[in-house]
Amino acid sequence: MSHSSKPRSHPCGLSHLALHLRSHSGERKYKCSVCSKMFMQSSQLMRHKTIHTGEKPFKCPDCNKCFGRASHLKTHRRLHTGPPLSVYFASMNVIAIQKKSAQKIYEKHSPGQTIS
Repeated sequence: MSHSSKPRSHPCGLSHLALHLRSHSGERKYKCSVCSKMFMQSSQLMRHKTIHTGEKPFKCPDCNKCFGRASHLKTHRRLHTGPPLSVYFASMNVIAIQKKSAQKIYEKHSPGQTIS
């Protein structure tokens, strides 16, 4: 992909042109002092460093297990809440996002039965 020297005419319309151009060139100027892995952004390096320090600032409020990344905690929390479901009841024209909501709707229309 070719880029103009003028940021305003950049085809992607990005305000952070230098960073974006590095994504095309593969330039990585931030180096981990522990393992020498290279990164394009300082924020990526900072996130990576938690692997070496063992820092786990994201704590599950349900079981107190800790994680190094918010995304890992989000995935873990599904163990407690169940994965989001998109359940469609055609006859009722209702969409329920969470299983609990779906179960409540289902029970209202089909007493004594559960969603498997």
